[in-house]
Amino acid sequence: MTQTSSTFKDVTCPFCGLLCDDLTVQSDGKKAQVVRNGCTWATAGFSQPPGPVSACSKGRPCTLDQAIQRAVQLLHSAGQPLIAGLATDAAGCRAAMALAEKIGAAVDHLHGNALSSNSLVMQRRGWIMTTLTEVRNRADLVVLFGTDGDSVNPRFIERCLRPKPGMGRDAGRARKVVYIGEAAQARYLRRALPAVQVISCRRQDLLDLLGTLRTLIHGYSGKLPLPRSLAGKLPAVKKLAELLRSANYSVCAWAPGQLLPEQADIVIESICGMVAELNTVTRAAGLALGGSDGAVTAMNVCAWQTGYPLRVNFTAGGPGYNPSRNATEVLLQRGEADALVWISTFHPLPPPGTQPSIVLAPPSRRLAGLADVYFPVSIPGVDTGGTMFRLDSVVGLPLRQVRNNSLPTAAEILNRITGGM
Repeated sequence: MTQTSSTFKDVTCPFCGLLCDDLTVQSDGKKAQVVRNGCTWATAGFSQPPGPVSACSKGRPCTLDQAIQRAVQLLHSAGQPLIAGLATDAAGCRAAMALAEKIGAAVDHLHGNALSSNSLVMQRRGWIMTTLTEVRNRADLVVLFGTDGDSVNPRFIERCLRPKPGMGRDAGRARKVVYIGEAAQARYLRRALPAVQVISCRRQDLLDLLGTLRTLIHGYSGKLPLPRSLAGKLPAVKKLAELLRSANYSVCAWAPGQLLPEQADIVIESICGMVAELNTVTRAAGLALGGSDGAVTAMNVCAWQTGYPLRVNFTAGGPGYNPSRNATEVLLQRGEADALVWISTFHPLPPPGTQPSIVLAPPSRRLAGLADVYFPVSIPGVDTGGTMFRLDSVVGLPLRQVRNNSLPTAAEILNRITGGM
């Protein structure tokens, strides 16, 4: 019997922090395919094989009840469990937090380092941030620090930078876009936006360039010492300072995961400081790009549940926040975490480390052999509905089910494990 094909319009894509909600997806019930407005990430994500793969224990197929029982046993015997990955929707994150509180686990996200760089700046000094809608409709100048945008959010240029501003003094005019960063990364940006201004700068020199830019914005006209690697950049940096001071609404964007890890929070703090200073003479705001794999959703849920951003630990009975000590790689490398619950519902990513692991991911025969306990789960926004938060953290969007799948959700598995503890 031939399965009737259905067309779903205005579908939200869960595979990137933009959460583009204009996709058209065609599905015969078992397979789904993006036919309009899909980027490479969306095309690959929606076309992932639906399975089936049964739950496994030590690589051997077992019933769901047997897998739940084995997972409960592993967590009962653990001294310091770690719930990581957290790449799922809001319901999955809520269930993960409930389990963490029940078993005294630490909690971190797949992109915890990038999230932590942002949250540390927000905690230390605060920031003035904008939304994707404001960038599209109001910004007449966008400065990209160390990212071309599309490499972390594939339709950012198309949806936010190409459209002309529609509100404010410069409504209807093309916005100016300036990129500061590695020259190699600017190649795609130049093709997508031929009018982009590029100031080539190595990642390790970005902080020095920011210091010079902030000094010029303050009106300093004396001699500025620049590192040799930035020789010849001063005229372009001076021009950018003038553009920022004269813009009606400028946006300074960065992707924390593309900055040097040892400098990321300092670079972000410098950008946010510059934004605050610009607001004394004009209007400016920041924008953190990235937020994929449910990163912002996980951050928001953790904040609601505990009052802290991610990287909390419930060992002492209540949530203890320590962004360095509770990092996934730190807990695993030091051998402090002796059991790992790895949640990756958008892609079948392998878990880090060699600790006993409980894995929740889309169907994957490889993961079934790697994990101590493996639960194949449905993909939010493909196999089941749900809710996720966009990278700007102000909009929660509904996810739709576009194909039929009998696999449980991550939330269902986690709630069953919690109930057995």
